Amino acid sequence: MSIEVRNLRRLNKNFDSIAKRLGLDVVTVQKKLAFDIFADLVADTPIDTGRAMNNWNISVGFPDASTTKSGGSAGGVQGSKKGEAAAALVGLKPFSTVWISNSLPYIGFLNEGSSDQAPSGWVERDVINNLATLAVL
Repeated sequence: MSIEVRNLRRLNKNFDSIAKRLGLDVVTVQKKLAFDIFADLVADTPIDTGRAMNNWNISVGFPDASTTKSGGSAGGVQGSKKGEAAAALVGLKPFSTVWISNSLPYIGFLNEGSSDQAPSGWVERDVINNLATLAVL
């Protein structure tokens, strides 16, 4: 499953503008946005065994298409995934491409509403909500 954020040149200008207004550097704004989107996706993933939640990956430069068969409880998976996200974003350079991916074959079905635990389009909703938060800063 992939969602493309278009007009990256404009988004990069927004990062720069927001960072200056907040007295932060661009990388801090980028890390915050990427981390928040990732955390929301993990938290909002419907849970049966926890496998779908545990297969969200975050990487810099190119997508991480790896998968794992392991699942787990919501709290345990969310905590470990946040640690993975923080580690992946260490050393991020300004305007680098950050990839958030889930390569399980059924993640698209979950996003289409196949589970009563999340509405159709929850992935797009999480991305849009975080971008909207960035836009109002």
